[in-house]
Amino acid sequence: MPEPFVPDLSSRPFSMTVERKMKADAGPVYDAWTKGFDKWFAQPGELIMTPKEGSLFFFYNRHDWG
Repeated sequence: MPEPFVPDLSSRPFSMTVERKMKADAGPVYDAWTKGFDKWFAQPGELIMTPKEGSLFFFYNRHDWG
C-alpha cells in the first residue's frame, strides 16, 4: 500500500468545535471520536490525527471525493 500524502496543515486558519451533552460515559465517547473517526468520515488509513486538544487533523474520503 502506498504511503498516504501528508499535507502541510501548519498554516490552516480553520478550527472546529463539537459540543454535545448526552448521557454516556466519557471513555466510549472519546474512543468513538478518536479511534472511530475514520470509520465515519474517511477510509481506514486516510486519517492523520493526534487525539490531543488543539492538534491538527486531516482526512480524505476517496469514496466521495475521488
